[in-house]
Amino acid sequence: MEVQGKSVLVLGLGATGLSMARWLAGRGAHVRVADSRADAPNAALLKSELPAVRLHSGPFSAATFEGVDIVAISPGIALAEPEVKNAL
Repeated sequence: MEVQGKSVLVLGLGATGLSMARWLAGRGAHVRVADSRADAPNAALLKSELPAVRLHSGPFSAATFEGVDIVAISPGIALAEPEVKNAL
């Protein structure tokens, strides 16, 4: 899958989410990350390694998904979450 130049939202900032953000950014995607937890794990690592990647912490909303071409979902994210379900 070609991701260069695409706007990609990574849901979840656990180990898998951080790995996806690294991989996507390394391939030229415009990455942003959202984690439903107020204190997202790996937030400090994300900021230090990928300072251009914006992080949204807290409940997902319709605005979380605006303007993205691709949504990359970590395995810990429930697909039944209403905003995730709407995005799918």
